[in-house]
Amino acid sequence: KETFTCWWKPGEDGGLPTNYTLTYHKEGETTTHECPDYITSGPNSCYFNKKHTSIWTMYIITINATNKMGSSSSDPRYVDVTYSRQ
Repeated sequence: KETFTCWWKPGEDGGLPTNYTLTYHKEGETTTHECPDYITSGPNSCYFNKKHTSIWTMYIITINATNKMGSSSSDPRYVDVTYSRQ
């Protein structure tokens, strides 16, 4: 429960190079943060180490895709690190 990883499967990109980012905020907070580590868990993932993990806290996570055609965002995913095994 001290670390966790989120991963996503990219959608159709129309053959264009697409940049994906993960943004999140914790329930009750207004500040949005970007993924702290896109490297450790491999492609299309975000790793949260001990410094970025809070148990008993709901994370609201969104994936954002941007390319020359524009940008779009996923529906927010609500994740409780304490109970989540998705």
